[in-house]
Amino acid sequence: MYLKSIELSGFKSFGKKTELVFGSRISGIVGPNGSGKCVTGDTLVRTRRTGTDEHHETPLVALKPGDEVMSYDESAETFVWSRVTQLLYSGTKKTYHVHIGGRSVRASDNHPFLTREGWRPLRDLHTGAAVAIPQLRTYAFVDASNVYYATKRLGWDIDYEKLARYLRERLGVTKMLYFGGIAPENPGQVKFHEFLRRIGYEICLVPTRTFPDGKRKADVDARMTFEMMRLEKEFDRAVVLTGDGDFYWVLEHLKTIKERVWLVGASKGTAHELKQLFHGSARIVLENIRSIVARDTTQNADAQRHRRSVGGKSTDDFSPGVVQQSYGRRDDLSMKGVGKPVAWENVRSITPVGMEDVWDIEVEGTHNFVGNGIILHNSNVAEGFRFVLGEQSMKSMRSKRGEDLIWGGSPALPRMNRAVVKVVFDNSKKLLDIDFSEVVIERIVHRDGQNEYLLNGSQVRLKDVIRLLAGANIGGSGYQIISQGEADRILNASPKERREMVEDALGLKLYQHKKAESERKLEETAVNIEKTRSLRREIAPHLKFLQVQVEKIEKAREMKEELASKLAEYLARENAWISHETARLSDEAKEREHEIHSLEAKLKEARSAKGGAATGSPSPLLETLQELQNKLGEARRKREEIVRELGRAEGTLEAAAVTVEHLVPAPHVREFVREITESIERAEAQDDIIGIRALLSQLRGRIKAFIDGLSGAAPITNEEARKDVARLTTALANAEAEESRLASETEKVRGEITKARDASFAAEREEVQFEAQLREAQSKMMALRAEKEHIKDEKQRFEEEVREGIALLGLAFQRWNSPPAGGEVPPGALSEERREQEKRRREIERYKIKIEEAGVGGGDAVVKEYNQTVERDAYLAKELEDLEKSAQSLKNLIAELEKTIDARFTEGLKHINEALKTFFQKLFGGGSATLEVEEPRRISRRRLEMEEGLEAEEISNEEEELYAGLSIDVSLPRKKIRGLEVLSGGERALTSIALIFSMSQVNPPPFLVLDETDAALDEANSKRYADMIMELGKHSQLIVITHNRATMAAAGELYGVTMSNDGVSKILSVKLEDAERVAK
Repeated sequence: MYLKSIELSGFKSFGKKTELVFGSRISGIVGPNGSGKCVTGDTLVRTRRTGTDEHHETPLVALKPGDEVMSYDESAETFVWSRVTQLLYSGTKKTYHVHIGGRSVRASDNHPFLTREGWRPLRDLHTGAAVAIPQLRTYAFVDASNVYYATKRLGWDIDYEKLARYLRERLGVTKMLYFGGIAPENPGQVKFHEFLRRIGYEICLVPTRTFPDGKRKADVDARMTFEMMRLEKEFDRAVVLTGDGDFYWVLEHLKTIKERVWLVGASKGTAHELKQLFHGSARIVLENIRSIVARDTTQNADAQRHRRSVGGKSTDDFSPGVVQQSYGRRDDLSMKGVGKPVAWENVRSITPVGMEDVWDIEVEGTHNFVGNGIILHNSNVAEGFRFVLGEQSMKSMRSKRGEDLIWGGSPALPRMNRAVVKVVFDNSKKLLDIDFSEVVIERIVHRDGQNEYLLNGSQVRLKDVIRLLAGANIGGSGYQIISQGEADRILNASPKERREMVEDALGLKLYQHKKAESERKLEETAVNIEKTRSLRREIAPHLKFLQVQVEKIEKAREMKEELASKLAEYLARENAWISHETARLSDEAKEREHEIHSLEAKLKEARSAKGGAATGSPSPLLETLQELQNKLGEARRKREEIVRELGRAEGTLEAAAVTVEHLVPAPHVREFVREITESIERAEAQDDIIGIRALLSQLRGRIKAFIDGLSGAAPITNEEARKDVARLTTALANAEAEESRLASETEKVRGEITKARDASFAAEREEVQFEAQLREAQSKMMALRAEKEHIKDEKQRFEEEVREGIALLGLAFQRWNSPPAGGEVPPGALSEERREQEKRRREIERYKIKIEEAGVGGGDAVVKEYNQTVERDAYLAKELEDLEKSAQSLKNLIAELEKTIDARFTEGLKHINEALKTFFQKLFGGGSATLEVEEPRRISRRRLEMEEGLEAEEISNEEEELYAGLSIDVSLPRKKIRGLEVLSGGERALTSIALIFSMSQVNPPPFLVLDETDAALDEANSKRYADMIMELGKHSQLIVITHNRATMAAAGELYGVTMSNDGVSKILSVKLEDAERVAK
């Protein structure tokens, strides 16, 4: 015994915790998941041909596997096309005629219908219950211009609010499209069109054009025809409001593909061609719009009262023939329910019919179909087992999301937030590779879609669960769970798919899982290899670029080192020179200051001396000199007066000379007078006192000699004259003496003045000399100060150069923040000429320019990035090497797994064919069936992947050899057949059962779940099926979901699954041995 129990809580209809304990080798389950959910064969199912949009109503018995039927996807709330996997004959059962709205269907009492409370069997329905039916999409196309002119001739006005209500309520319109023209020069139309949008119309406008004759027209017919064709796939029914015969051909087309087309208009305005169309077709219905218009405008007074004017124009100008009663939204005009895929119709009656043949179809994914216009359910599967064993396909569990698996609630029991399924395995024989005698696997799904997996209460990964189960040949989609339709699928499968089924049944799933895992890893490794290569390719240019940059940086560093050396020498010399010049200028400044102080003292003394000279200034002497000069002038005037008087006296004497002429010759006297006169004139002309004095002395001598001569020569006859002359001569002598004294004093004063002036001039010259020396000293001091400023500027430039050096060369120049200690003077730094230092500066600038041109700023970051990139490239190279080794290891592992799979497949296929022969002969009473390996063939990957539906751009042209598929060779007793297609339904069912059973016996799984695999068997074949079930039960534990009496009889215990009024599935169980004892 391997499967001990299964517990379901909150899973689908199991709203309450339910446990099934399996105590027999064969356990039967009977109930909603296998108790005749069937309808009669004449039920019309909406189908379509694959790849087309044209649909038909096909009788259910005429369906074939592969046909597509309309079904309802509850999770997406939309209708989809789903594929039929098989048609099942369910025998003869009592049926009931169910009338729902205007539709009806005949079904068994347990067939589910979709109600507002969920799926409910027919026996639980009652008159008045709401059942889901497809909501037909009906589109209305309103030719506003044509309807306007048609109704205008009758004197009617259209009320578009009433029209909207009429289209929705009477004809079930889900979308209304208004077609009309629009004139750009009439902006008032915008307001009206906005009104139409608010009441539910979709506006389709065509600009009007003006023709040469002045008429205006819009191509509304063309636009309307285009929209009908464009939206053709969206609607089931069409309502066309027009009277225009131009629409004849498009309506002719629509009537052939649509359920119904209404032609709505005023009967008198309808074109003759359209009348012929709707009179000759049952799908064309004529409707009259009198109910939505007033017979004439005078009768519609209320509408007239609500006419409005915009811009001086009546609202009639906005759109043809419209009477607008309100621009406000009307709640009763809102399209309630529009866009919902289903409608709800009440059950009118349920009438018993009698015993009839009933059928069911297996539909992929949604597990329902539209029959006779009603949504009907079909066969269920053992989703609980699939779910807990790790099934990931929501489609196989009839859901779209994990949330759909959780109990959704009912009026009596609220919904749950999670679904839990738990199975318990007896692992005493250690079939599961885990050190527990009992293994509990639990799966939980939450409403947010998150899944949890528990192994003996500990949380594990899905991969862990799958690997554990695969080791025991168990899986959620393996051949230990065989659903209705799964058996027949092996017959309908392609050779490739059939081989995969057989491999799965042979227990190759673990190897295939390992192979798939290895292939997945190989693909991931290949992707990683390509990514790694791509990364290396991506970083290669950058690495090369960085390498160039690093080389530049190294070169720049070399230049920096050279620059550092030269800059250090330059700065050392500059610093020494600046220090020396600073000290020299400081000393010179001190000397100059001392000199200036000395000169200032001397200047002060000179100015003091000058002040003393100013005290003894010639001003008083000048006054004395002026006074003496005045006296001298006065003395000269006196002398001149004396001289004049003397002249007069001499004249007197001259007069007396006549008397004594014989004594003194006249010429002699005249000569003497002339000489005296000349002497006097010279004396008068002489400024020099000494010269005047000499002339006067000479004059006195001559006069005396003349008188003495005259006295000796002859006696003076004129005593008075002689006295006058003598007096005058004396006076003249006195005058001359006074004049001489004054002249002497004057000269003395003049000498003193000259001396004073010389002293003043000497003091002034000394002051000027000291001032000049002081100015020169101050000028030198200013020059020193200028030099000091220059040195200061040089020092600032030096400090700036130090900062630039630090910024450019880094911490190596931090020591230049302070000048070197004293005594560290480079050789020749103080003796060389400055131009040598300038040469060094120019050379340093050239180095700086070269470094700047190298453009390697942030060199450390670049070098760091380069090193990191080199390390990353080396890491990627190592990783690439490891990945390539890993890929080769995976390839070797895959080759070994393929070899193992091929060997086991060949051996297993041999055993399957042996078992298939036995089972086939038991079921058919003879004949044979074998699985044959097809010849391998080569096919281009392009063709292969195009067959699998890949896009062309995703396909390569590489050649690939396909492993050989499996074909089925069947030979029936007493009947020749050519292929599986000619087998009857019962023969197909028996053949598929023989295949499934033979496949399950080669590598018997611990348990088998058979879900209505016997549904299509008659009573005789059911007995054979039950015998084989008992045979299989010797090797595997069986859980059989059935409604076949013979199969039930083979079970050791039966579970009945029923659904109570609250919609919750419940379990009833009975052991047949106990039932037999009670019966006895």
